[in-house]
Amino acid sequence: MNQLCKSLDNVIRKVHKVERKYELMQKNIEHPSLKRKLTQMMKDRKRFKRGLRYCINSLSDAKQKINPLQKSSEMKLGIVDDNTHLHPSVVIKDAINESRKVEQAYKKALKNNYFPPRISQLLLNQKNKIKNQQRMLMGFRNELGYVQS
Repeated sequence: MNQLCKSLDNVIRKVHKVERKYELMQKNIEHPSLKRKLTQMMKDRKRFKRGLRYCINSLSDAKQKINPLQKSSEMKLGIVDDNTHLHPSVVIKDAINESRKVEQAYKKALKNNYFPPRISQLLLNQKNKIKNQQRMLMGFRNELGYVQS
């Protein structure tokens, strides 16, 4: 999971580079409809980047909850974490939901061709990694026993 967070950070950096290029292009374009389209693309990218950051945070939160869980058999009995007063499966469910939101953002970015092909391929790879992460989290949540939040 740590590696996934690092690779998501790399995607954010690459997306940021593309954003800077588009900002420069935007300054040089005079035509109003093209300018509007670029402005909308910039807004969508910023929203996408925000979603990615949120996903990284929620995945790292889940990771912090999971690491002690794997060592402790008490959690298998459903003992609630003292720090958050949430059952770990609830935290994992939140991480899965956040990763699903980001997955939707990936799909939209790929469908609307927001990025050059090289970065689009990188996004596709990240989307697949997030999907694998979801499967792993779901499996772990099922092992713990699912608790409604």
